[in-house]
Amino acid sequence: RGEIDTLLPIFGEVLERLAPQFPDLHLAVPTVPHVEAAVRAAAAGWPLPATVTLDAAEKYDAFAASRAALAASGTVSLELTLAGVPMVVAYRLNALTALWLRPQLRVSYASLVNILLDRPTVPEFLQDRCRAEEIAPALTELLEGGPERDAQLAGLAEGAAAFGPGGDAPSMRAADTILNLIEERRR
Repeated sequence: RGEIDTLLPIFGEVLERLAPQFPDLHLAVPTVPHVEAAVRAAAAGWPLPATVTLDAAEKYDAFAASRAALAASGTVSLELTLAGVPMVVAYRLNALTALWLRPQLRVSYASLVNILLDRPTVPEFLQDRCRAEEIAPALTELLEGGPERDAQLAGLAEGAAAFGPGGDAPSMRAADTILNLIEERRR
């Protein structure tokens, strides 16, 4: 729940910045049962209409209809990659946790597609950079279209191809990929 308490206010600030430029934007907010109430409460105060869903099929339908996404770092970034949805990834850990974790990390990126491709295909706004004033312009570029969006779409296609073909649910493919990456890094 700490993640929700930290990120939802920031995401709300991003939406405050986007709403004047994109007044017809409709948000799809997939969530999980244990934080549903907090997500619904936050979404009720956002300046744009939001549909909060727990249903996996609705989540993938929302991905298919999305022009862009603002995502917390995690398996959702891989699911969005597989769906070909351009995204901005944002995440902020507790400052003490981040301080402890930093020396332990052996990766240069937080989002799984960037780790997989070993380059910054998806913009990441982590820790001190996880601020609405930095996130909103990057998301605006994806919503408007142009070279940044086109480059990311090409990178996402490459990332999806790196996953290989699969009939499993995107979340299962994401989990398998994470486990494979961990195993490779241990060697």
